[in-house]
Amino acid sequence: MKQDDICSNDFFIGDRSWDPVWDVATSVDSLGWVVEMRIPFSQLRFPQTRDQVWGINFFRWVFRKNERSQWAFQRKTETGYASRFGHLVGLRAIPAPKRLMHFMLQCRHVDDVGSTYYLCQDQGVEISGSIGRHTNDHMMSSYLRTPSGFEVEYGWGARIVDDTTWQVQKHEAPSIWGHRGSLTPMSRKPAPV
Repeated sequence: MKQDDICSNDFFIGDRSWDPVWDVATSVDSLGWVVEMRIPFSQLRFPQTRDQVWGINFFRWVFRKNERSQWAFQRKTETGYASRFGHLVGLRAIPAPKRLMHFMLQCRHVDDVGSTYYLCQDQGVEISGSIGRHTNDHMMSSYLRTPSGFEVEYGWGARIVDDTTWQVQKHEAPSIWGHRGSLTPMSRKPAPV
């Protein structure tokens, strides 16, 4: 199991709704437990200054032994939390990641999705994701790449969200079916390390 939090203002409990894309691999060798992590810069927010110093900490829980280890040690008698994290230095001139991955256009008729899909194929427009249906909003759509490099999701039939009854949900896959070849955020997961 892996978990991530954004912690600020020196509070122990962070924002667990933050759900970035990252990967981790662990192993045990003759020297002990080893972890290797990959967190793309695109998943983080940081100021555009030349030199960066980030606070960071890593935890490992072994529940069956009631054991907790952390990279930046903190005594139980010490107060504070994020202020006790280790410093990650040497980050210099990090390019700002692009934030716009795609935008969505919703059609009035389902036939518009299909006819546009075939028109784009006939005209040589790059299709980055075939027709499919999303798990979250049930939108039937396809993804088309613009000359600028970002994608347009062209779709129909999304659910209407009622803010008074809507609840956060977690989905294990980006699509119920289709969207093959798609480069939507869920499919941009880094390769295992």
